Amino acid sequence: MSTGSLDKLARLAGADTPPPRWLYNNRWPGRTRKLLQIAYSLLSWLTARGNFLTLKGERLTATSGHVEAFSTASLSIVAQGALVLRKASLSHLANELAIDPATSTRTYLADADVLVVLATRNNTPVVIHVADDQMRGDRYRQGSEWAREAFSRSGNDHLIPRIIDYRKHPVGWMLTQQRLPGRMIRAGSLSADALVAHVSAAINALPASNPTGTCQSNHAGRKITFTPGLFLSLLENNHLRTFVQEPIKRIEAWLSSAQFETTTAHRDYCFSNVLFSEESASTPVITGIVDWERAGLGAPVGEDALYFAAFAFAHWRGCSPMTVLCMIWDGVQEPTLERMLDMVRTRFKLTELALGHLSIYLWLSHLVRQTDGISRWTEMNRLEWLLQPSQSARIWMEKNPLSET
Repeated sequence: MSTGSLDKLARLAGADTPPPRWLYNNRWPGRTRKLLQIAYSLLSWLTARGNFLTLKGERLTATSGHVEAFSTASLSIVAQGALVLRKASLSHLANELAIDPATSTRTYLADADVLVVLATRNNTPVVIHVADDQMRGDRYRQGSEWAREAFSRSGNDHLIPRIIDYRKHPVGWMLTQQRLPGRMIRAGSLSADALVAHVSAAINALPASNPTGTCQSNHAGRKITFTPGLFLSLLENNHLRTFVQEPIKRIEAWLSSAQFETTTAHRDYCFSNVLFSEESASTPVITGIVDWERAGLGAPVGEDALYFAAFAFAHWRGCSPMTVLCMIWDGVQEPTLERMLDMVRTRFKLTELALGHLSIYLWLSHLVRQTDGISRWTEMNRLEWLLQPSQSARIWMEKNPLSET
């Protein structure tokens, strides 16, 4: 976790000096570092002369998670790890973000130097993302536009937040969007039946079919697309090439020959990016789908649905999502998982063979995201993300040659 998001919050609040980066780095601090953080805040508080802002959060010292801001402080609060920013204020933060100053504001130190603020603007609930990278904001805006177009075909575009404003600020690129109602739910907190019900709601919210992008071939209205070099970064990596060569060849052949429609894919469709109605009901209701930064066109129909089912079951069971994909290839009969996979097959008219290929596609797509961090993989990461999936996928491919699909 980077300190960039904390730095942005401090600057937006008007602090004369942002907290030193060496003191708030990218890992949970040890006892010595935490004592230094407390000493820094104590010194800031004593020299602020009443002009300060206090930040408090369970994981503030690790620069992540929800952070509350106060205009008061005490010795006990500082001793618990709160951060005191001299010459900072809530009014300065509200002015810089162009939000209503008298309403509740929630701030989050997010990943990759991104600060997220939940507030109101002109009495309208908004979410503001502040990031250094303009390309990230561009991707989010473009992905949201693609999603609204795709979901409008089924009348569900109200699930996609509208972009209100996107501009350059001295602290970073600032993207403001509509804040949708609802709450996030942890898969691990649900019973088996409740998990299946929530997964069903998430799958049914997706467009059943929505051709997009440039397509090759057309047979009875069924369209396909294939992006050459989709997994090129994996083949260029010496740590991965041996394990992924055959799966990549297989998926390229499958994508080029299969007859299916393509759609806009979220590509991180999981419980943490889906909002459910806060009203108690026996049937879960989706109220919003957020974080479209990774969205892309030309994805095989069913990609997001399988992603949601696999990651939901993994979080519920307490295992790696890659282990769940192996269960699909290995034919492991797990009743709760099978109920969710059956929803995916039925909703998108997928055969067992298509589901197996789509699972390989998801595994390779996940590896593409991980290539920059391979040098930091633990042996457990290597086992879960590479060795076990490559072995299970290889055995599955041998049993299910493409010529028979």
